[in-house]
Amino acid sequence: MYRLQTRIGLHRFTMRTVIGLSLLWYLPVSAQDASTADSQIEKGRALYAEANNYLMTMPARALNTLQNNLPFLQYLSPEEQFDWYFATYRAAKAMDKSAIATQALESLVEYDVNQFRAHKQVSLLSALGIYFREHQAFTLAGRVFQCAISRSVTIDQKLALSVSLALIFRFQADYESATTMYEAVIRKAKQVGATIHQANGNNNLGVVLLMQGEPLAAAPHFAEALEYNQLAGRRSAMTNSGINLLLSYLLSGQKERYLRLDTRVAHMIKGSTNQSKQAYYAALQLLNQASQQGGADEKMQADFLHNFANIDDYGIQTILARIAPQFGMVGDLPVFMPEKPLPALIDWFEAQAICQQVGKERLSAQQLAADLLATR
Repeated sequence: MYRLQTRIGLHRFTMRTVIGLSLLWYLPVSAQDASTADSQIEKGRALYAEANNYLMTMPARALNTLQNNLPFLQYLSPEEQFDWYFATYRAAKAMDKSAIATQALESLVEYDVNQFRAHKQVSLLSALGIYFREHQAFTLAGRVFQCAISRSVTIDQKLALSVSLALIFRFQADYESATTMYEAVIRKAKQVGATIHQANGNNNLGVVLLMQGEPLAAAPHFAEALEYNQLAGRRSAMTNSGINLLLSYLLSGQKERYLRLDTRVAHMIKGSTNQSKQAYYAALQLLNQASQQGGADEKMQADFLHNFANIDDYGIQTILARIAPQFGMVGDLPVFMPEKPLPALIDWFEAQAICQQVGKERLSAQQLAADLLATR
């Protein structure tokens, strides 16, 4: 049985594990104690398996299972504890609980991931890259994703990480590099039948085209993303693609298509608990209303400002801030500014020898895309 020092909260995630081989020790136990420990190990593994099964379909249930059974962690091996925390991270992200996700990341970096299988190293790097991106540390996030790509072992990982790196290019306004990467992702995903990555590639390419003022060209990509997300059963992603498609219809003057799609998207929004997506949709509705009546009155502008402030996605805010004046929305729009990344997470990445080998020079999008397409 593995022992670890913890601070356990049964109803909220307050535990930061103090993990490392130097802090783990095996205690001699009697036969009766060993039997009890074995049963606790099996119970802990069963709880993790249950939570893992619900990650995609019922993340709230998965998160509750993991948080409410933290005492079983002490009976699991370091690698199993890592899996538990990573499942917590994934469930928290799906539920938009950023504080819990960050706490899980803090626990994850306390493990010596070099002892685990390579795909787990890549998974942690990916999560860390997302964290840095969300905190607008784009250069650092790009380095993390580039390192993760160099360590990835499956085509699924390479596709997901390529989408993530292309998103960094987009945030840095390097639209040419972003487009090169997304087109490669779409092409490779189609070859291997990776529906989710086809959806992500198309949705993000559509956003790049919107950023470049090409809503008519963006619309088909959002439509494909919506279709692929529906095939994959990704409700949250469907909602996002649907709103993006509405925006492209609005900006390209396709009123009838906007109205037909709006009924469907409104239904998606009713089933969503994501406040940021709800605010995005509400802001878009106000832009459509302003378009129909030839401008925005004071109340509409105030409502738009309120919804804009409740969007926690920097990319979406950037697009809306750019187009708002076209619809008579004037005034300063408060673009979301997150807190700076935690120094401990930056230090962990900088200390990773596997990433120092990659270097700090950014590879070209053309080279990265070619490597992706050549992957078998």
